[in-house]
Amino acid sequence: MKIRKLLSTMALSALVASNAFATEPVKVEWGDVIRQPWGDPSDPEGANVCSWFQWGQDLWFDYNNDGYPDRFLIGGKHQDLGHAYLFRNEEGSEFTNIPVNIPKLEIAGAVVLDFDNDGIMDLYVQGKKVIDNGEGGQNRENYTAIWRGTGDPDNPFEHAVQQEIDELGIGESEGQHRGYFCAAGDYDNDGWTDLFMTGWARKDESWHVILYRNNQGVFEEVQNPVGEDGEGIDPFKTITTGSVYLSDLNKDGYLDLIVSGNDQTNGWVATTTIYFNNGDGTFRETTQQGFFEGQKSGTTFTADVNNDGYPDILEFGDFKNSDTETNNTVGNLYINNGDGTFADPLKTEVTNLLTARAMPAIGDINNDGKIDIMIQCGWSSTDGQTETDYSLTNLYYNNGDNSFTREFLNDNTNSHESDVNFIDFNHDGALDYSISGWGPKEPNWFNRAVPNNLTSDLAMNEAPEFVSNSDVQVKQDGSDVIIFWGNATDDTTPAEAIRYNIYIKAKKADDFGVTYTYTYAPASLQANKIFGTTTYDSKVAARLINSHQIRMKGFNTTDYEFAVQPVDNGNLGGKFIVANVAGGSGIGNTQVVTANVYVNNGTIIIESDSSTAYVINTIDGKQIVNGICDNKATEKVNQGIYLVKVANTTHKVCVLQ
Repeated sequence: MKIRKLLSTMALSALVASNAFATEPVKVEWGDVIRQPWGDPSDPEGANVCSWFQWGQDLWFDYNNDGYPDRFLIGGKHQDLGHAYLFRNEEGSEFTNIPVNIPKLEIAGAVVLDFDNDGIMDLYVQGKKVIDNGEGGQNRENYTAIWRGTGDPDNPFEHAVQQEIDELGIGESEGQHRGYFCAAGDYDNDGWTDLFMTGWARKDESWHVILYRNNQGVFEEVQNPVGEDGEGIDPFKTITTGSVYLSDLNKDGYLDLIVSGNDQTNGWVATTTIYFNNGDGTFRETTQQGFFEGQKSGTTFTADVNNDGYPDILEFGDFKNSDTETNNTVGNLYINNGDGTFADPLKTEVTNLLTARAMPAIGDINNDGKIDIMIQCGWSSTDGQTETDYSLTNLYYNNGDNSFTREFLNDNTNSHESDVNFIDFNHDGALDYSISGWGPKEPNWFNRAVPNNLTSDLAMNEAPEFVSNSDVQVKQDGSDVIIFWGNATDDTTPAEAIRYNIYIKAKKADDFGVTYTYTYAPASLQANKIFGTTTYDSKVAARLINSHQIRMKGFNTTDYEFAVQPVDNGNLGGKFIVANVAGGSGIGNTQVVTANVYVNNGTIIIESDSSTAYVINTIDGKQIVNGICDNKATEKVNQGIYLVKVANTTHKVCVLQ
């Protein structure tokens, strides 16, 4: 029996109420831990090549472009030598340890990106490098570098020196236990992946959150990226611990930034700040300043919990700002209102964790169309309680009503202070999981990959597809192009929750003989497979688009080919559909309009770059307004939630009086 989605509408006042129509989720039956060369101390036959993997990063991506995601691990226990291992996926059945020259870093972070747009994935790594001091002891120094992918299956990476980024590393101060505060994404939509990173900069001996813009393969630090109308006047907040995360929160086609951690400029107070992308190279702080509770040793990330197409925010970690505070952890779910604001925080099974330094895995693991979450806790405050309550890694099934059903996993997953992923490493259509870290019981360290056993109640996930392939189009707009597309459908994931991947490919080889230019989320253009942990995740420089159009800067329809791929909540991609040039190939001349919708003082405001029609409906579908927007329109409405349809896109807004 295939699990079918249940759709329901809910008003703002009902967000915290239980949905009577939600069904008990079908739970996954996990297979046996696979015996692989990364080792497992509980397996006498396992090769112990990656012991004490702690305070590091576990990344899945296809380094050799063979269609299967490979595994890269970097990091190590404090005062240990650290690790840097690459395991090649041999068609999902076994893995081979491939030697790499990347330093074995402690307290390490990494992100996967194609920084030079050659179609081969590269690595940015940062952390603490152990060196011999020549006196029989060891010193530790900050290390940052980009390692370029070679495409050679047996010699996968070569060092790529990048100007000033070696000035930013992870600090060595006491209490700095995390090194993977980095993210990558194309924030300015120019087709080149940019870097966001945190750490201790030697140049001024202070903490930073720094944006490095990728200028066609050369990184340049962006000074003062925070401001209005292209005028950057301020830097990002300076934080330690915490996290940085990229997500298009308002569906305007540009990546926004979430910064959480210990705020150095405000007495080392736990904080969470959203920076909305202005689309002109700068960011602006959210109007809800001080709204988020904040965390300073954990993770703040996004997931579309309610399947409305807008990423929601989950925030959890250490909150203790003084010795007098008794509650030292925070966990919140902020539902996205669809207008650039977020609803008051909800407490769920996920956010009620007594934990800090936690890492999430996100995706639909039981093929019911809803986003599920696995949390690996950094530490737990449940000492003295039952062993079940003390479990450090748990699975949370999405019930479909903003609540979750918690499943305790066995001791094989009872680990912390490292990483966890959902990834379909065997290409059977179901998300498996990997986990690494340290646990409270013998054997203390864990490094495992576990397959998802499909059952009769968990049908094979089917790929989404476009309702009409002819709806995928591209239009020239000055020096930019606008790629736009219609709806896609899926067997389980609601249409509103389907996200989209794009590729841009040069029609002629460049001076270096390269014809492949850019893919937003790593994927096979032939097999349509998604490579890596790309679902709401900044560990792989990937971007699945929430809306139905995007403006790409500096491209044209003459020299480049464009294609769009629908992707469901199970991270399964449908076919790439090559975009028709609007006005050609028998398709009528189509006007593409870019529109922005927001709320101010009880008024819905619509802004567009050209004249366009709009409709405003209530949440239950009743039309209350229709009109024409000539650059700007305003509509005064009563308090409530509304759907604004304009420029082939629906915006959900929340109006408060």
